Formats: sequence, C-alpha cells, structure tokens
Amino acid sequence: KLDAIAKLSAERTRSDDEMVIKSANVLKLAVEAGNLSSFDEFKGWDQASIVRTLQGGLTINPASKDIQTTVINISYTSGNPKLSEAVVAGVMSAYGSFLGAD
Repeated sequence: KLDAIAKLSAERTRSDDEMVIKSANVLKLAVEAGNLSSFDEFKGWDQASIVRTLQGGLTINPASKDIQTTVINISYTSGNPKLSEAVVAGVMSAYGSFLGAD
C-alpha cells in the first residue's frame, strides 16, 4: 500500500502533499479510519472540531534532506501515544484512499 502511495505521489510536490493531507476531506476520512472520536481527548467533539485540531497538530516534513525527495514524515504529538498512533495511521489510510491507492 505504501508503495502505491509513493508511486501516486511521485509527481506531486511536498507542498501539494501537505495541503492535501491537511485538507478537511482527507482529515474527515482520517477521523473515521482512525476511529478518533472514540478517544477520550475527542469524546463529545463534532467531526469539524476534530479536523481543525488535527490540522493544527499534524507535522509533515521531508523524510530526507534531498530536495527531490517525495517521501514525507507525518507526525502528531499528543499526551496519549495511542492517540498519536491512531491519528498517523488514520491519516495515512485516508491519504491513500484519497489518492485511490486502496
């Protein structure tokens, strides 16, 4: 699956990737894919509030100093490591779905 995402994103720039990953459409899918509303940190929150929080908390950086790299690191910092893991897994799944890699 990651190979498929890498191939599909090879023609995109990192800036494009970051905009797409942080878009409301992708993050709505990520909330569902990561079952994020089940975490105490987001209990009782509506989807739009979770999406806004994710947009502010996600960090997307190049995985290499090579200016040509299309590989990125996605991270989310939280006091709950399981939430951070679920956010990143949800975002990766949602981004793959958005690109049609599934």
